[in-house]
Amino acid sequence: MNTDRSRLTEEVIQEAKKYLSGDAVKTITTATGLVGLSMEAPSKKLFPVLTPLRNRIPRVTHQGQGAVATNWKAVTGINTANLKVGATFGTRNPEISYAMQSRTATFKSWGLDDSVQDEAQWAGRGFEDVRAFASMALLRAVMIGEEDLLLGGMESAAGASFGTTGLGTPGTPAAVVGTGGSISAGTYVVNVMALPYYGARFAALGTGADAVPYHSAVSPKSANCVTSSGTQTINASVAHVPGAYAYAWFVEAGTTGTAGKLEAITFINSIKLTSLMGNKVPLTTLATTADNCCDAKDYDGMLTQVWGGTTVTVQRALSAGTLKTTASGAPVIVMDTGTAGVGVGLTADNAGGIVEIDEVLSYLWDVLKLGPQRILCSGQEAAKITTKIGASSGLGFQVAIGDGAANVIGGIRLTGYLNKFTGEQIAIEVHPSMPKGTILFETDDIPYPSTEIPRTLEVELLQEYALFEWARTQRKYEFGIYGNGVLKHYFPASFGLITNIANV
Repeated sequence: MNTDRSRLTEEVIQEAKKYLSGDAVKTITTATGLVGLSMEAPSKKLFPVLTPLRNRIPRVTHQGQGAVATNWKAVTGINTANLKVGATFGTRNPEISYAMQSRTATFKSWGLDDSVQDEAQWAGRGFEDVRAFASMALLRAVMIGEEDLLLGGMESAAGASFGTTGLGTPGTPAAVVGTGGSISAGTYVVNVMALPYYGARFAALGTGADAVPYHSAVSPKSANCVTSSGTQTINASVAHVPGAYAYAWFVEAGTTGTAGKLEAITFINSIKLTSLMGNKVPLTTLATTADNCCDAKDYDGMLTQVWGGTTVTVQRALSAGTLKTTASGAPVIVMDTGTAGVGVGLTADNAGGIVEIDEVLSYLWDVLKLGPQRILCSGQEAAKITTKIGASSGLGFQVAIGDGAANVIGGIRLTGYLNKFTGEQIAIEVHPSMPKGTILFETDDIPYPSTEIPRTLEVELLQEYALFEWARTQRKYEFGIYGNGVLKHYFPASFGLITNIANV
């Protein structure tokens, strides 16, 4: 008995020595991994949900019978022949004439789907109600999607603002060789695609077809650019395409004009390339002969309805741009091309204003006797307006005086602009999705008697957002949030646009 106990003790001692002298852990620490997981519940929702248009534009339910479209008549002019009112004693003047428009807006559906696996719901107990989170996240995703639709939706059905042609095919780009770069000696050609709102919003310098998801047909190739050294640039430009807010540039080391690769995306109609990547999405990956700017599932958004079509007529020339009236009658300034890759920026008038903004405001007052309530722009344009007005007006600091001390804060931001023609202040609002290089003038109220419209914009709904739970065919909860309606713009001519603005 004692012998067996001695042998057991000796074996234990030898095994312990072997364990402690080897690679095994001699001490249990937190690095051993025998620890729990402290997870703060619930998950943190760190994504922006900025939908100012969707939140602001009135939403009304369609009245009467169900329909596929809503229709209305607009009286846009009275006494259009400008008859004088003076009359000879005992006689009558001719009858006045009217200008009438028939308007139709087709209802569209929008929404998104999501699902929650049963195991995901079970595993989340005590941490997150996954189904509740998914429903909330989906609702917010649909709201963000509707914001894009309200601002830049572009229908392709006949009768829509751009018909069935979308942005068409850009002109042939002009391309020349410059100095100050690192492009290798060789022969190159340039192609370009015009990008609508969705293209400007989501295009990126990627390698797949999703890098340029919405675009016009590709332009013809430029003339050959021949570089003679490794210190040169390629400077290219193209005529502005109405309805375009950005441009995708492709460069080919060759002359065929079909093998170019994406090199840049710009918010003006020109580019200066100092070097070439040559590793982004090639033209051969994209549907280069097709225009996929429009989508029959969408309705026309605010930007699209301002253009109202692809034909513009020159109204009057500016030193830095050309004021035009679109098919909708809205004033649009397309900034000049200027130097390739630099472009032309807004012009300070050295009297506390911006020349191009005043041109739009002047036109709206002279022609329609109204003024907009807000200016929508990107952060780039908001900063540039502030810089140009501030520099020309000597503004640079805010001084807050309190308790006998003066606190000087550097930096200013203009939040409003005085309409010199109506005397009213216009709010300057940064819209989170407005393309860089574009400013939209939004008119809410029409100061005419008996207009019979509460506001210029209205979302008419056949169906407000609704949650649909789909029949279970798998072990997961599948659902979608959908709505149906259309943006009604009663008076597109009351809006205005400045685009192709360079950040200079």
